[in-house]
Amino acid sequence: MRPIFDPVDFVIFDGYYQGEVTDITLVEFKTSQSRLTPIQNSIRAAVEKKRVHFEERRLKKETPKLLTEGASLKKQQLPRKLIE
Repeated sequence: MRPIFDPVDFVIFDGYYQGEVTDITLVEFKTSQSRLTPIQNSIRAAVEKKRVHFEERRLKKETPKLLTEGASLKKQQLPRKLIE
């Protein structure tokens, strides 16, 4: 189980400790009568419609330094030049 917290709480990688992941589960914990947010509902719909993908991206050598030295960046603000 790996924490994310936004937009869902956790990702569970079934089989991780056995050396082969067989299932991946997104988990959102709710209390009492709270409901999924619109974005969480859209994530569930994307998963149910099998619109989930795996991508491998290569970062330029200077990217880790830029990310750790700069202020925290939201993903949409991440400059495209950081990815090859």
